[in-house]
Amino acid sequence: LPLTRNVEYLGLLLDGGRHYFPILWIEHLLDYMHLLQFNVLHFRLTDDQAFNVRLDSQPELAQPAHGSDGKVYTPNELKH
Repeated sequence: LPLTRNVEYLGLLLDGGRHYFPILWIEHLLDYMHLLQFNVLHFRLTDDQAFNVRLDSQPELAQPAHGSDGKVYTPNELKH
């Protein structure tokens, strides 16, 4: 049953700057977004308290979010 909508964008904000979400969980979220015909995912990766991406060129920037058990995303994981 196709949804009719009067908006150009229908999306979610995923705050990865404050919370670590496992990649498999994000993939499931994308599947559900597809089912609901969402077309935008704003994946916020950084804020003033954390930088949740380990860049090969600047590894010292990676600062895990509080409560993430030290987990950060790698560029390879974000290529999905």
